[in-house]
Amino acid sequence: MFARRMIVAVVLSWPAVAMAGDGRDAETLRRQQAEFDRWVARLQESGLLITADARQIDRVTSEAAYFMYAERKDHQPSIEPFRMSDKKHWLAGKPVFAAKADKRVIYPLFLRLVELAGYDTVWIYAADVHYGVSSHARFTLYKLGHRDARPDARNWPQVLLGDGDYVLGLP
Repeated sequence: MFARRMIVAVVLSWPAVAMAGDGRDAETLRRQQAEFDRWVARLQESGLLITADARQIDRVTSEAAYFMYAERKDHQPSIEPFRMSDKKHWLAGKPVFAAKADKRVIYPLFLRLVELAGYDTVWIYAADVHYGVSSHARFTLYKLGHRDARPDARNWPQVLLGDGDYVLGLP
């Protein structure tokens, strides 16, 4: 009889323990998401062409795929593992900076953002195509994210690096 009461007590108290743990985890995730959003905003202010807005990323990559198809008859981005180089910064030499970007601020912030998010994959959307009578599109966009979105892991929002406004403004 005592053992049955003990089992019932443990079963009844389990949801309260689980919810308390979820509350702490949810609060931690909210804080991390807020920190992530602040870093993205700070990177934008410093001159990195970056967005974490999922709708904007979808719009830009869809439009980019159209021009990639016009160039090569293939609309799929190339996919590579995302690895930070020991020799030079991953952003170096990429067309992801505004005209007056402060790279001294951007580089360390970007490293912290990547470390927090744990990105493992980069999708590269690139086109250099003449279309129509006298129109030309030339761009390279980098989408950072996770190759396999596992339901048991916290997957951070993807980010898109590059001039998405240019791609959306193409006729």
